[in-house]
Amino acid sequence: MTIDSRTNSELAVKRQRWLEILGGQDHHSIGRQLAQIGWDEASFAVINEARRLATADSRGGVQVNSLLHELLDRGFFTSQMLAIRRLNDKSPLEGKKAAWSMTRLLDDMAEHHKLLTRKAIFEVEGLEYDHKLVESKWNEWCKSAPTGPRALARAVPPWLNFALIIARHRDLSFLAGIKSTDIRPDDIVKADVFNNLRKKVDVSCERVVEHVNKFLAHAASPQDRATIDPEVSGITLNLLREAQKSL
Repeated sequence: MTIDSRTNSELAVKRQRWLEILGGQDHHSIGRQLAQIGWDEASFAVINEARRLATADSRGGVQVNSLLHELLDRGFFTSQMLAIRRLNDKSPLEGKKAAWSMTRLLDDMAEHHKLLTRKAIFEVEGLEYDHKLVESKWNEWCKSAPTGPRALARAVPPWLNFALIIARHRDLSFLAGIKSTDIRPDDIVKADVFNNLRKKVDVSCERVVEHVNKFLAHAASPQDRATIDPEVSGITLNLLREAQKSL
């Protein structure tokens, strides 16, 4: 496969968009959504530990304000489930009703995986393709270092980091499903890399998403709820954590 300037430019634009959706500064970037989920989970864990340490009452429970804690529990579980549901949103990434979600990002990367060739990735990241050329420059740089008892240590310039190039080639070989000894410029990251991640997210979040659709986002009728697996109506903390880890 020949990589021309149009293909490389297309990857540069796509890559920038993916990075914006995944870790940009917008409030709804995936990274910020995940950070909020993690922070709320950590806060809830602290509160649960405080409950465990609370003074026992005469009935064997703990001396806490039950009204306050019931509200807190309901708010935590609701917000976590809604956040997980949002990250599984099936709306398109672009357009009038666009939404930024993990599932749609993975879908878009799978759809455009042919842009992700070894040569194009190195070009768009500004990396030298041949690590030996950089290693040779690094050797020359080392030889130019001053010697003697008064010589000071020097930081290696980032553009001489040939180990990064070697690591990038190794990673791309893995993602392309080939041996690291058989690398070629037209190696392509496999669509299955993204499709398999999408399946993992779908499976781990399925019950949470179904619960939100039937009990939170919509007040499903008794007839509609009758078709739901009984387990869907009971969401545990462990189930939320599994979904969080997959995301």
